[in-house]
Amino acid sequence: MNSLVIGLSIIQLILTRINRAMSLWLVILSIPLYTVRLYPLGLPTNLFEIILAVTFLGLLLDKRLARLEINRNTLIATGLVVIGLIAGVLYSPDQLAAINIVKSWFIVPFILGWTVYSLVNKDKIGQILQSLLVSTLPLSLLALYQQINTEYITIDQRVSAWFDSSNYLSLYLAPILVMGMIYNRQVSGTQKNFNWLVIGLGILAVIYSGSLGGVSALVVGLIVGSISYRLTFPRKLIVPSVLLSAIVIYFAPTIFYVTNLFDRASLLVRYQVWEVATNMIQSHWLWGLGLKSFETNYPTYVGALQQPIIETNILHSHNLLFETWINLGLVGLLGCLWLVIQWVYQLVSIKDKIILATLGSGLAVIFFHGVIDVSFFKNDLSTVLAIIISLIYVTTQKSAKT
Repeated sequence: MNSLVIGLSIIQLILTRINRAMSLWLVILSIPLYTVRLYPLGLPTNLFEIILAVTFLGLLLDKRLARLEINRNTLIATGLVVIGLIAGVLYSPDQLAAINIVKSWFIVPFILGWTVYSLVNKDKIGQILQSLLVSTLPLSLLALYQQINTEYITIDQRVSAWFDSSNYLSLYLAPILVMGMIYNRQVSGTQKNFNWLVIGLGILAVIYSGSLGGVSALVVGLIVGSISYRLTFPRKLIVPSVLLSAIVIYFAPTIFYVTNLFDRASLLVRYQVWEVATNMIQSHWLWGLGLKSFETNYPTYVGALQQPIIETNILHSHNLLFETWINLGLVGLLGCLWLVIQWVYQLVSIKDKIILATLGSGLAVIFFHGVIDVSFFKNDLSTVLAIIISLIYVTTQKSAKT
């Protein structure tokens, strides 16, 4: 394995020096390979991170990294997130794992975003979206194979490709599929037909995953994309819209339970998890419980509930706002919300309606899916968000070149 990794690293470094566009393609295609765990010199990493690191090193050596234009608001918001991360590590029940989380879910996505920003111009955005779409193909094919042959690897007997959970599959596929559907409007010929084939297979994979959240996110993303394509969003509504969305995400669990919008068995588990998450936040509202703390603390908190315990071991809180608050505390959460506001400001200033609708729909899927699941705190999900954000800034800050 070590010889293979060294060989791939050398090839990727050479490719970065002679064909940067192809090297970036390979980086994006390799995102789902974060599941291939590696321990060079005893340090935890994965195949995707090594491919990205080699590419980034090549750009660094060639002095091809673009200068980042960071305004005061973004700098302050990022500072709050960093404070939240520091607290998350200090309060974490497993500080080594927490440091690895900071590396894989925050630093690596930032490096990927910087790499995309450095190598891509507005007229090349379609190539990045194409590579993202192609990255879903092996996952979709494996998921459909599992469905046809009833060869599942999850306890609940649902398709999941090579992920541990069917929800993980839909969380990765949904934003990419929606962006592909919208951007494919301006693609033609064989590539357009190929894209529709990949999208169709991906949609089937999401459906067979049994993820109602994934299917709902697809629908919401298409609606947001269609509206974005036809209407102009007033900038003065950005801050109240983001804050309102955060409030909706926070109170949505209670609304879902009361109105019985989801399958009752699945919802009962989630509602108990949400109640535990709310109790965690109330008892540690300022600094949270630390990174990788939910799974560790869940048995204690669920045992304190005056009700039968449905699940004794849960990995995360099934809500993006809850998870952020628990991991990063109130300070980190406010920093994240402030960053989202900055991103949306940039997004609505995009003049190209197709790009606006495409990237806007991707964000909509991620945040809507965050109502009932955690759509960021995972290697591949954080990198997809980083790519979307970098493409927003490519469109608004860099001029197109032929």
